[in-house]
Amino acid sequence: MRNRYFIAHLLAAPVAKYHEGLVRELAEKFDLKMSSGYFPTHITLKAPFEADDEEIPAVRQALQETTQTSVAPGYTICGFGHLGRRVITLDVVHSREAEYMHDRLIKKLKAIPFLTWGSHEPIMHLHITLAKKDIEPKFDKVWEYLKQKETPAFHRSLDNIVLLRKENDAWVVDSQYATPL
Repeated sequence: MRNRYFIAHLLAAPVAKYHEGLVRELAEKFDLKMSSGYFPTHITLKAPFEADDEEIPAVRQALQETTQTSVAPGYTICGFGHLGRRVITLDVVHSREAEYMHDRLIKKLKAIPFLTWGSHEPIMHLHITLAKKDIEPKFDKVWEYLKQKETPAFHRSLDNIVLLRKENDAWVVDSQYATPL
């Protein structure tokens, strides 16, 4: 059976609570579509792709090998950013160790023949999406609003990598791999 997947780092409270609240606030204030609930709060490491059931063990193995041979590197969520006028984000500044771990993961994933890669991949600007889809015509107003808000600052560790699978119009955790602290 063919399914849709993507690879991410999941965030827990207090970041997830802050993110979900801000996504809801922006959606209500600016009449935007919400992705909260459709996606858990995450940092995308590999954009969505399709795979058959018999192909996915290779991906799981790459995730397990990456997390087992790493110590959870740090990163900081520090402020707001945007990708053009189409996506508004929480910015992520990663440590050299986090960049190295991400590079190793990408190298392992690129060795898997069936995986497809988009023109924007591998993802080099790690971020947490706040708004996209219908943001472009409202970008200036949303951006001005965010500039008035207190700058968020969270120090976290890349302590997990997950494989998410699309199921009944939502993304669920297929498998999760912990990175030792």
